[in-house]
Amino acid sequence: MRWWWGLGLVLGVAIAGSAAADGDGGQAIAAAIRGLVEAPEPGPIAGQPINRALARAVYEPRAWAPLWLIGEDPSARARSIVQRLEQVGDDGLRPETYHVGALNSELGAVAVQARGELELLLTDAVARLALHLEAGALPERARGPEVSFPRHTVDLVAIVQQVASSPDIPASLAALSPTNGPYLALRGALATYRKIEAAGGWKPFPEGPKLVPGQVDPRVVALRHRLVAGGDLPAPGGNSSRYTADVAAAVRRMQARHGLRADGVVGKDTTEALNVTVAQRLVQLIANLERLRWLPPAPSGRRVEVNIPAFSIQARDDAKVEFEGAVVVGTLDSRTPEFSSGINRIIFNPRWTVPASIAKKELFPKEAVTPGYFARQGLRALPDGRLRQAPGPQNPLGRVKFEFPNPFGVYLHDTSAQNLFGRANRTLSHGCVRVANALEFAAWLLRGLPSWTTERQAQTVASWSTRSATLTDPVPVLLTYRSAWVDAQGEVQFRPDFYGRDDAIVAALAHPAGPDGRLSPPVVLPSPPEPVYSLPSGANPSP
Repeated sequence: MRWWWGLGLVLGVAIAGSAAADGDGGQAIAAAIRGLVEAPEPGPIAGQPINRALARAVYEPRAWAPLWLIGEDPSARARSIVQRLEQVGDDGLRPETYHVGALNSELGAVAVQARGELELLLTDAVARLALHLEAGALPERARGPEVSFPRHTVDLVAIVQQVASSPDIPASLAALSPTNGPYLALRGALATYRKIEAAGGWKPFPEGPKLVPGQVDPRVVALRHRLVAGGDLPAPGGNSSRYTADVAAAVRRMQARHGLRADGVVGKDTTEALNVTVAQRLVQLIANLERLRWLPPAPSGRRVEVNIPAFSIQARDDAKVEFEGAVVVGTLDSRTPEFSSGINRIIFNPRWTVPASIAKKELFPKEAVTPGYFARQGLRALPDGRLRQAPGPQNPLGRVKFEFPNPFGVYLHDTSAQNLFGRANRTLSHGCVRVANALEFAAWLLRGLPSWTTERQAQTVASWSTRSATLTDPVPVLLTYRSAWVDAQGEVQFRPDFYGRDDAIVAALAHPAGPDGRLSPPVVLPSPPEPVYSLPSGANPSP
């Protein structure tokens, strides 16, 4: 991604020399640039806000000589930048964020002052694009209170200088985009769904009784057309009202891509998924591209990822998935956060110290209504007034707990309510993540620790005694909210945005941060919308 940096350092002096060789014109533009940057009452440049501190850092060391408007055809370099900026929609970004309108207006300018403005706009746009592609368009404070990914450090001055030094500016700008597989695959999915939108999208699928394979129903015609439009059924879909085997296969594919039971039966949940508009699917794709730009680079070796909307956990060793399971995540009122950390401790037969809010709202009222509830549940009051539950069959943490440092105080754990893993919707906890087959996951984490043999793990579990194992090399863990992704088979996967985070991201992208990190205008994230799918009521939530 930075193959051209070394070359850029070599060519920097040559460009400065080229600017000087432009004679009085270059010197006049340099004076204009300096005047604009050092203006006593700085305002927008051609109606656009720019980062003057960045401009000073770029231009002052080169005696204010222009970076872009040099050579035999100065405007050619500017046009190549504008052409790339006009294509940022491929990454789910907005061209107007990068001064495209103002740049196009200034491209043909001949006045020295206007050329100085063009220079500064080009530099600001390149820096802004580099920042957004490498670190995300939204700064940390605009991502929401439940998201904690430190923003990547980006040396914008160096990037601007090295793009300008490149003998192939379009290639150097293209190299700014992330090149990892998940990002490129999702970028391709965005292009596909934009084509679907351009072709007219799809019409709503009529509600009605369940459709099952072999049935004859007029709605099957609409089903065929909807499956063709979404790419699940090869065209032509035909106009037969019989629910044939090829349509059933397409429905199962569509259901699998949306996390539904792939049984070929078109019921309420499948109908709701079919009727999510292509515009909303584009929102999900754009939001998840932005989310991928926030994430730290995937570490080599062993790592764990929890995907909140998919209710899933995967443990990998490099590319190989070695453990995979279902999870329960936070309710709409107690949302599971997004962050990265490292699992550093495993506790077998954990005690549960009840958070004060849960004790006050849920447990003390139960004891008041039914005296003896605490004793039956193995709960006892601590001197500080909190409640603690001993290990046992009723302990909501189950047999094992997985700890890792984070600002939210959440963790992964087993559960005494194993039946909940069979539900389609699993937003049932207070924010922690419950893991199915948690003892198997613990064994995976402890692999390679000679002191924690399979036999010792089994004996510890059977004893009901609380014991902990420390991982001297913490295993990286990522809690992320990926409501759209492309799987290993190339299928575009969607899950309900039940926390409303995707819509909030796309709304905020209308006002992303400039290269100074400031939002203009300031952004207030909207309240999350109603969930895409209906959410069934669940049992009383626990950690």
